Amino acid sequence: MSGSVSFSFDPRFPFKDVAALGQTLQTSGHLIPGFIPSSVGYLDIAALRYAQDLEGWNLVVMADRNFISRMAQACRLDADTPPDEAQLWAVRLMAFCKAMDLDIDPSISFHELAHKQGEAAALDELAWFRAADRGGDAQAWIDFSFGRTSWLTVAGTAPRETADLAKPLRRWRRNYVAALRIATLELEPLKPEARFERLIDWMYDDFQLCGPAAVFAAVYFSGRRPPKMMKGLRGHDRAKAVAGVRNAAWDITYLSYLTDAVQDSETRQTRTILATRDDALAAIAPLVLLGPEPDEDWPSLGQALEQWWPAADARRNAGRLMACARKVQAEGPRPLPYGAGSIETMIAELEARILAWRPPEG
Repeated sequence: MSGSVSFSFDPRFPFKDVAALGQTLQTSGHLIPGFIPSSVGYLDIAALRYAQDLEGWNLVVMADRNFISRMAQACRLDADTPPDEAQLWAVRLMAFCKAMDLDIDPSISFHELAHKQGEAAALDELAWFRAADRGGDAQAWIDFSFGRTSWLTVAGTAPRETADLAKPLRRWRRNYVAALRIATLELEPLKPEARFERLIDWMYDDFQLCGPAAVFAAVYFSGRRPPKMMKGLRGHDRAKAVAGVRNAAWDITYLSYLTDAVQDSETRQTRTILATRDDALAAIAPLVLLGPEPDEDWPSLGQALEQWWPAADARRNAGRLMACARKVQAEGPRPLPYGAGSIETMIAELEARILAWRPPEG
């Protein structure tokens, strides 16, 4: 026997507008669901209501700085300053989240901002984001997103919070070490497949297995990688090269938290969607959710890597990563070789190698 489920919405609910926003966001390439979506799409209004009201799922959007900063900026625009394209995407996402009761998780983006621009700048922007998140009803944001109004009415910033945002996240520091090692391998005269093999061996022998960083590397070392994954790595300005590696470590950190959220989704009854306007991050994010074998509508990691590698190399790289994961799981965690100061020691050594590298002449 088959059944059917019907929903009733408040007559004032802007169904057509919200459905249009959902379709626009879903096809933008900026959002990556950390779950297998229904056949009608992960931002379909009925599918979301079914998941929320009947199945009890909480839906969270983990947004990166590209979105969070623009949401904060949108509160300060006036009639003479229309939103640019990046701000408009942020307004669309905020409007949809407000209309459909989706939570927005901005935490990583403010740690990233504090790390780059300081605690004061991050706390100022956080106050404006809180104003955006809590101020203005869904309809006001919807109208603004469709250009029906010229500005948002938000009653100033939210109270300034007290938080230690500038303290580096332990997860980021670990990912930074992994990103530095990826960068030093890229600068060595090795074949791409040898770079990945050496990275996995190093993670197992001398560091820790960082799955998201390894997947990032599997794409980065390929000949078809997206642009700007590590900006300026081979440039003459070596300080900018290190800055590019730091940025890559933040991308890997988003991938890390997405992976954790997905693995813990059943326990917390929470489904997570990553929102990013970084093309490379959006391309890599689906891969960190994949396993050694196809699962329902998802391919295996090896199959997915064929977008960047020849099929045999893709399978070999995925196999190396999965084999390492099995060994680590069987053996349990091991201490780092340098003891308590290992992270700082590794960072200093690897940064020095990047700073010392010089582009070939001619």
